[in-house]
Amino acid sequence: MTKTKNLKILLDNAIILIVSTDNILIGDDLMKTFIGIDFETFFGLFAGTMILVLVVLLLTVLAYLIFSIVGKWKLYKKCGKEGWEAIIPFYSDWVLVEISGLKWYWFLIFLAPTIASTFDVGDFISFLASIAAILANVSICYNLSKKFNKSDTWFILSIFFGGITIPLLGYSSSDKYDENIVVTPNGVFDNIKKK
Repeated sequence: MTKTKNLKILLDNAIILIVSTDNILIGDDLMKTFIGIDFETFFGLFAGTMILVLVVLLLTVLAYLIFSIVGKWKLYKKCGKEGWEAIIPFYSDWVLVEISGLKWYWFLIFLAPTIASTFDVGDFISFLASIAAILANVSICYNLSKKFNKSDTWFILSIFFGGITIPLLGYSSSDKYDENIVVTPNGVFDNIKKK
């Protein structure tokens, strides 16, 4: 192919044409010119790369699930509960509310988005339910930080990264659950009222 003076790239109906004064390149010729390989080789490399990315993503998610399940299992055992209680959906949330020392209705507040979506109550109510669940999460993290003698920094981190910090409590041998520590039955919100 000779050098061209005027080169324009036109995109029309998802077909790329390279128009020059000497010739028109379409399809395989276009790929060979710019990439140096034909379409089948390019597609094979692209598909292989996507499969590799998906396998790495799947392995990462699987590793996180194992980390989370084992960590919560150990956390529940450390708190005097049975380990299997950590893997039962919804019941594990009930037990977490008990461990944190909150009143029973915080469990319902924590599950408010699930309840709202089950009954299709509308967008605004679902939004309010989501805000309520965030507040319940804050209360659970606050009381857990007190029961495990953790700092305020840990409390803040656990609000945003609870999927990591809460299982870490189970793995840590230095963090001990102290059931004798008196926490507020409404979490952080009782402390706000007192100030």
